[in-house]
Amino acid sequence: MNQKRKILFIYNANSNLLFAMSDMLHKIISPESYQCSLCKLTHGYFQSFPAWKAFIEQLKIPHQVLHKDEFESLYGQSNLALPAITEAIDGELKLLVTKEQLDQIKSLDELLTILKAALYS
Repeated sequence: MNQKRKILFIYNANSNLLFAMSDMLHKIISPESYQCSLCKLTHGYFQSFPAWKAFIEQLKIPHQVLHKDEFESLYGQSNLALPAITEAIDGELKLLVTKEQLDQIKSLDELLTILKAALYS
């Protein structure tokens, strides 16, 4: 049986420009209270870190990077604690890295090590 697998990287931020500007200012002014640990790990103030961009570009598994509003619209889910990294197999979601785990990760290198183990083992 050929299953369709997709990895979802879901940020705890909305996708529109106003929210993006607000998030950027929040990260600058009060980074300790910023609520998206996935964003903290993968992005600076203005763009993604080169190592994250390279990881995403080289990922051989189909994937999608989503903001909270995009995820809710596409998957009809609003009860998932975000941010999160999930695997969708034939539309069924399985958590790979939970919000609680993301909140504990200290560096992008640590996140990449965890992801490579989860995705390729």
